[in-house]
Amino acid sequence: MNRTYESASRFADSVCPLESAAQSRMIGLIAHAEKPDAARVVQEMVAELQRVKLPFLLHKNTARLANLTSDFDESLLAERCELL
Repeated sequence: MNRTYESASRFADSVCPLESAAQSRMIGLIAHAEKPDAARVVQEMVAELQRVKLPFLLHKNTARLANLTSDFDESLLAERCELL
């Protein structure tokens, strides 16, 4: 099955109206690291979340896809984030 991923900017168009409400909420990103487009999608998402100043945390394996570091596993992200 071939899936086309929407760009992060399209995601942000739907998130930006909620920006002020989301400032106190934490988003957790977990990617399927073995998927062919995972690194590109994670990098776009991280860039867009930073651009619109939405707080987020990354799973330790997802962070590597964006050349970042994180110590969060699934259980820690679930404790700290309202949305995964």
